[in-house]
Parts: sequence; C-alpha cells; structure tokens
Amino acid sequence: MTLEQITDLARALSRAQDRLAELVEDIRAIQRREARKRAHGLRTRAAAVLHHRANLHAAIDTNRGLFDKPRTRAHDGVKFGLRKQPGRIVITDPKRTLALIREQLPDKADALIQTKETVPAAGLKDLTPAELARIGVTLTNSTDKVLIGSTADELDKFVESLLEEVEGEQAEAA
Repeated sequence: MTLEQITDLARALSRAQDRLAELVEDIRAIQRREARKRAHGLRTRAAAVLHHRANLHAAIDTNRGLFDKPRTRAHDGVKFGLRKQPGRIVITDPKRTLALIREQLPDKADALIQTKETVPAAGLKDLTPAELARIGVTLTNSTDKVLIGSTADELDKFVESLLEEVEGEQAEAA
C-alpha cells in the first residue's frame, strides 16, 4: 500500500467523521430546544432539591446524637448521616518534627522517619539508550503505535458515550 492510498483512507475517515458530526449537532440542537422548553421546570425542580437538601443537612447537623450508631442510614434511595473525615496531617516545621521524634519517641523513630534513595525516572528520560545501558537501565515498550485521532476531542467523547449506550442497548436486547 502506498502513502497516497493511506492518505485517501484518512480522507474517507475525515468525511465520515464530518457526516457523524452533522448528525450529532442535529441531536444537540434538539436537546437544546427541549432544555429551553423545559428550563422553568428544570430550575424549579433543582431549587426544590437544593431546598430539601439544605433542610436535611441542617436537621442532621443539629441532631448529631441520633447518628452515633449507625452513623448513616438509607431511606427512599437517600443515604444520610455522618461520616468521619480522614483529617489532614500538617507538619509546619519538618526539621523540628524530626528532632522531636528522635527526642520524644526514639523507639518509634525508625517507623516514623523515612530516608530513601531513589532514581527519578524523569531524569532518566534525557539519557541516550547507550547511557541507560551503561547504568543498568533498560528501555521497554518503545515501539511505534498506530495513531488515529481527531481534532474534535469533545465530539469524540460524546460519540464514544453515544456508541457505548447503543452497544449496551443492543447487548440488553440480545
């Protein structure tokens, strides 16, 4: 096969993508029209959800004692209650913390203090294959891979989700 024939295949793909994009745009236009028709209802229902969520949040927050055990409950498809947050460890002065661990918790210092030497992969990327071999590093999976992409990433994502949906419907029907 020649490069010209492969270029012709790419052109055919481009034309097919353009036709698909036209159909997708038609579908999106229908979605926008329907959303505009129902915008008031969407806003009203979204506001109602926010209102009820705020009421539930306030009720849980002011009655935390009701959620000791079990901490969460589920009713009518809504899970609610309290969840322990993991918290965040903040070390404001790492050198001081290291010194205090050694002083205050010497028996736990080995578990709490970490010293490690590593070879950063980012630095190795600049080395030639010969240099990598000299230091015992091998390069794997450096083969060429076929690339077919589209400049319309958003369209690709939408189409991919659409195709997955259609395939799922076909699988259910079978």
